Amino acid sequence: MATKFTGPRDYWADIFPFDSPYQKQTVGINEAVDTLKDNGVYLLEGECGTGKTLIALTAGLSLVRDRNTRFKRVFVVTSKKQQLRAFEDDLAAINSRNSYFRGLTLVGKADVCPYVDAGEIDRADLYHRCDELRDNTDRMMSEVVNDGGAERKADVGAGLASRAEAGDPRTDSLEAAGVKSPYRSELPEFLGKAYCPFFARHFVNDFTDRKAFDAGDGVTPEETLRNGVQAGTCPHAAMKHVVEECEVLIGNYQHILDTLTVQGFTGKLFTKDTLVVIDEAHELVSQARDQLSYSVSMETLDYAIQDVDMVLNWLDGKGHGGKAALVRSTVENAEYTQEDIKRLRWFLEKTRKLFTRRTVSHLKDEFGEGWQRSLSNRTLSEVSISAHEEVRPGEESDILREWMAEHGAEDDWHRILYLRFSVAYLREKVQKKIDKETPKGDFAIEQVREMLHRWLLGNHTEYYREVNLHPKDVRDTSHSGDRPWEAEYETEIRVNNCIPQDEIAATLDAFGGAIVMSATLEPIDVYQQVTGISKIEHGIQPFDSLVTKAASRFKNVQRNQGSARDVDAGLDEDDDEEEGDDGDSEDDEEDESSDWDPERRKRRVTTAVFDMNFPAENRASYAVELPKFTYSNRWPPEQNEQLRAQYRDTISAVVNTTPGNVLVFMPSYAEGEWAAEVLRDMDSVTKPILVDESSSDAETEALKREFVTGEPKVLTTSLRGTLTEGVDFSGDQLHGAVICGVPITNTGSEVATAIQDAYAERFGNWNGFNYAFTVPAVRKTRQALGRVIRGTEDVGVRVLADGRYTESAGRSSVLRHFPEHARDEFESVSGGELGDRLAEFWRGRRE
Repeated sequence: MATKFTGPRDYWADIFPFDSPYQKQTVGINEAVDTLKDNGVYLLEGECGTGKTLIALTAGLSLVRDRNTRFKRVFVVTSKKQQLRAFEDDLAAINSRNSYFRGLTLVGKADVCPYVDAGEIDRADLYHRCDELRDNTDRMMSEVVNDGGAERKADVGAGLASRAEAGDPRTDSLEAAGVKSPYRSELPEFLGKAYCPFFARHFVNDFTDRKAFDAGDGVTPEETLRNGVQAGTCPHAAMKHVVEECEVLIGNYQHILDTLTVQGFTGKLFTKDTLVVIDEAHELVSQARDQLSYSVSMETLDYAIQDVDMVLNWLDGKGHGGKAALVRSTVENAEYTQEDIKRLRWFLEKTRKLFTRRTVSHLKDEFGEGWQRSLSNRTLSEVSISAHEEVRPGEESDILREWMAEHGAEDDWHRILYLRFSVAYLREKVQKKIDKETPKGDFAIEQVREMLHRWLLGNHTEYYREVNLHPKDVRDTSHSGDRPWEAEYETEIRVNNCIPQDEIAATLDAFGGAIVMSATLEPIDVYQQVTGISKIEHGIQPFDSLVTKAASRFKNVQRNQGSARDVDAGLDEDDDEEEGDDGDSEDDEEDESSDWDPERRKRRVTTAVFDMNFPAENRASYAVELPKFTYSNRWPPEQNEQLRAQYRDTISAVVNTTPGNVLVFMPSYAEGEWAAEVLRDMDSVTKPILVDESSSDAETEALKREFVTGEPKVLTTSLRGTLTEGVDFSGDQLHGAVICGVPITNTGSEVATAIQDAYAERFGNWNGFNYAFTVPAVRKTRQALGRVIRGTEDVGVRVLADGRYTESAGRSSVLRHFPEHARDEFESVSGGELGDRLAEFWRGRRE
């Protein structure tokens, strides 16, 4: 065990960028260092003003600098762009002192593409266009030298870059990020095809081991773009080359949860010498659940079968002679045969028939034998069809597993997943070599493989499988055959992750240590359970996850595929046989999971909860004892006028007594519109009323600017909207917030029932609903409350309108899910008292 730190700053004094850290920062940094020296997990809840970003960076970088630890980098992930900027700013402050740490913010191609920034390529079309230009460039280099070695290709690459150079750099060159590139503004062409000179220069740099820029030349995406443009090389490719040299990396949740991102980019960071910081960690479960769920349309399954049919035709010598010859020669030297691909085709066709039969059976049960007429004569709504079935009392299975058991095909899916790579590889090879085209995204067979992987991976507690029917906007009379319902509906096959506990635990365990932090983690014990951190503490975490397997695939590719120099040795990726690894391999260098003894796998877990730093006299907090504002209580409006009148009066009391901007949080956008309407109809309300809707980030930002500019206003929004969290209203921009209802998500769907059942099975029946729905809802409420007081001088009122926020609600009370310091702050009042109490608070502030 590491020795406890007794001195407040001796270990990290020259890293922390300010002379006087808060007491809570000193405690947090020391506790984090103490825990992480044991490769542990530090859980930190800290209200706004705690200084969580500096706690994480100071503790992490002090360990990176310490030669007695194995840590090489701090890898920060967050879900909010505002927080990305916060980490960039704090790193800049740290680097302004005596120490210097190289940092980099990881972003997608669209954020650092010179042609996107210059308006030459549309951002929405970038990924296909980029692949096309890259492949064109690579093909030009190969064809000019007749598939020669890397040295000759690099010479051609240099020539292509030179061909694109601007005649007069002052007037003709492409400008992006405020600087001029060496190339002319329009996309260059050679041999009748457009190409990318930035990629050509990157190939040359890669071959000669020359870096366009070094780690530490810039942290922000703007600096990365600027550096790449000036050097005339691809900023995104150059960014990926310097990742491992940085002591601080800043990214988003996809960088640790999305299997494609991990497999293609960040898998190199999944090592024990990486310290991961999970920011906005109250979102970890929902983010993981979203990334682990997957769906394909029935049409995609049709296309996947067509992908296989196309390959089988070529293997039979049908169609284009060159394509057939290429495919047959490739398969002759492969570890699979034409019969294997036929088996894949049989499996996919049987799968399609299973989904079709299940859908028809459900529609007959729902609407009778005349179900087709019933569909055409009714108002359509979403239809969810479970793919689960009880095979024996208390034992659940699904239609695909049961079919495999009946036909002795249990082992086929492993081979099927392997063969997906092969079919996709053959299709891509033909398209690139013969058609001279770049595939537009993944092939259908690849998408179906991802769905089947998840379908067959987890048990029926962790995953819920279903067929969804989505109404079409316009009736399609062309559909008939065995899926006549598709005249009215789109068909989706979906695998929903219900409880990502094990996946999160195994993913966190891949790193050397973790700081997991947010303003709203409480109840901490519940958080530890639902994220699997409690399993890490007891040494019973799973050995791998979808994500860690993706990281292993990345490392396997890195070992088997070198830089541009390796092309000379015959390791050109375009000609190399696809291995088709299913992701079950282990990373030998990092494999510490061979020891099954939980005692050896235990990790230390330390928790800390810091309350608000700001003066208590600057805020008033009330919980109003009103009837529950649930959907069944408030809907339809005309039958629940008395309840709605109470909430109208409560909202107006906050609006009329608050001498500034007020945010009104409602359970949904529709209820936000209702609140705006009733406020506009009240003569006593004189402030302008704005209404937030589900919209783009740009539209939301414009609405926020309108809200905080000029005279005081009211903005109504949804508790599950983008203004609830990650938005900073500083100073006088916001003086009051009222939260109506507890924002529990819709629990009436089949998926919601499956989620509740999964949590009940894992944590007990009584905890199932609370862990799955109530606790996340309370965190939403607390995030909304956090918009009001953002600084030491901020003044404001916070009102919770729903009796469930008071002790008088008994077992229905959600107060137990608040941290103790927050429970003590909220005073219970009646609806009639609220206006007077708020007026009294503001009078006291004026005096």
